[in-house]
Amino acid sequence: MKKYLNTICLGCAAFFLLLNFAFMALPGATVTILGTKGKASIYEMFEHSGILVVAMVFVIIALLAIAFALLVEFKLFDFKFAGFVLLGAALFALLAGIFYFCACTGDYEGFDLGIGAVLCALLSIFAAGGAGFVGCMKVLKK
Repeated sequence: MKKYLNTICLGCAAFFLLLNFAFMALPGATVTILGTKGKASIYEMFEHSGILVVAMVFVIIALLAIAFALLVEFKLFDFKFAGFVLLGAALFALLAGIFYFCACTGDYEGFDLGIGAVLCALLSIFAAGGAGFVGCMKVLKK
């Protein structure tokens, strides 16, 4: 099992980042006006919230870096600095998670954070943990 720990952690991190794109369809912001609830998905919030666009770009960068590290892990490429690539991917995923928590800033004054933004943020932070763990293990050579 220890032999496949890096592969499992990287696979889970990539899966969590892929789930972000599905959970972005859930409500990112909710508002209640006169007893009526209004909801906007994260995809609908892109044109008014630039920080969500940056978060999505960071998720894509982290996903590509983790996919490259998985190819190195499967020994399809020989790259000595895969640990540093994973640490960068973990940083991008962590920043994306923080940015998803800031989804209701900008033109969304008075809105509450929706379940889609919270789930995307948590999944990005979990992916950052997995990629950061494997990256630290590779850099420290343990």
